Amino acid sequence: MKFLITDSKSEREKREIRSRGLYCYDLRLSDDGDKIATIETSVTVNNVGSIITNEQIIIVDKINQNYVDYESFIVNNEQVDKIEELLEKVLTIKQIGVDNWDRPIYKDEKGTVYKDVNLGTGEISLCTSVNNDFYGEPYVPIRPEVKLNIVDDFKKSKSKER
Repeated sequence: MKFLITDSKSEREKREIRSRGLYCYDLRLSDDGDKIATIETSVTVNNVGSIITNEQIIIVDKINQNYVDYESFIVNNEQVDKIEELLEKVLTIKQIGVDNWDRPIYKDEKGTVYKDVNLGTGEISLCTSVNNDFYGEPYVPIRPEVKLNIVDDFKKSKSKER
């Protein structure tokens, strides 16, 4: 998971962040005031800032402890410098063949079928396939901000960046 540490966000700002497909939580300063102690859904006392993530943090109630330890979190996740880095989407796909119109066909790890409407020449331009069918017509184009990671096998993940 990627995360960005920011100044404290208002509820309005948190709604705007969520509308972009990201998650925003509050950071609580330790009682002695020398370090960030916890990540919580909402902090009123000792609020020192906010953390924005590209994935949801599971905050579980452990005997009235609705928080995640900050130090444990940052050790296991990747800090970024800009919110744009949180918005980057990567689609990992592998080629599974060519359809009867000479369009290279790809599949992602979830089984979604994609067609290269540029027929494998020039820059790749992927669309989903109608009914997720190998021979279906191209349907919805992937968003331009989505980065492609083309692999030979999902387990090995030898990537060819687009």
